[in-house]
Amino acid sequence: MNEQVQQIHDALPEEIKERGSLNVAMSPGMAPLNYPDEASGDLIGFNPDIAHQLGEIMGLEVKLHAADNSQMLPGMEAGRYDINVSNQAVTEERLEVVDFVEYYFSDSRLAVQAGNPNDLSVDNFCGMTIGVSIGSFQQTEVLPGRSDECEENGEEPITPESFPNQQDGIFALTSGRIDGLAGDGPVILYAVDQESGIEELGSLTSGSNLGIGVTKDSGLLDPVQMAMQELMDNGNYASTLDQYGMSDVSLDEAKVQTE
Repeated sequence: MNEQVQQIHDALPEEIKERGSLNVAMSPGMAPLNYPDEASGDLIGFNPDIAHQLGEIMGLEVKLHAADNSQMLPGMEAGRYDINVSNQAVTEERLEVVDFVEYYFSDSRLAVQAGNPNDLSVDNFCGMTIGVSIGSFQQTEVLPGRSDECEENGEEPITPESFPNQQDGIFALTSGRIDGLAGDGPVILYAVDQESGIEELGSLTSGSNLGIGVTKDSGLLDPVQMAMQELMDNGNYASTLDQYGMSDVSLDEAKVQTE
């Protein structure tokens, strides 16, 4: 164990050292970020890889827990999860429950059926039914704001259709149950690459750095930040991003955001 890694392990709370494990929450069904392996059912993807790498640096066994966005923060408040590695945007509401360690950049994007049969654009999809994941930034922030703009301009509001995860939304889009899908950039771009039945229209937001959520006052914020920075510095982070075609969303610094 090198000196930096030893310092990170030493900074862990005694309770976590004694337990020897880290409970990590993430939402399933978001390829290539986190999704169940077809054979084993285990969560795989960018986020599971990052979580296990963080655990290796901290000297902890990582236990992954699938939880949708609506369950995640209550679960952290209840002590079921220590951190989440689940591409969460930093919002005032979330900062009431967790602190964040930034780990990659993302925006929100809009996908439609191939050929764009309803002639949607990122500037105007008023009156349309748009899929979102339950508890996602797109559900809580992006669509409500866009829908308000529609009504202010005398147009029909947007009808949100909520799904447990973005993979279910992609299936609903390809089957024609919804007019469009608003989701995280890496998920939308990966889906377009894998699925010929949809296309991506562009960004709905300017984007922001997403964070690893750490339960407040748990004593884990500094160790998680140091471990994430170590991954960025030692090249493993860049290699993992490249593995999932996400090199263009990389960060150089694992900054902390607190309330």
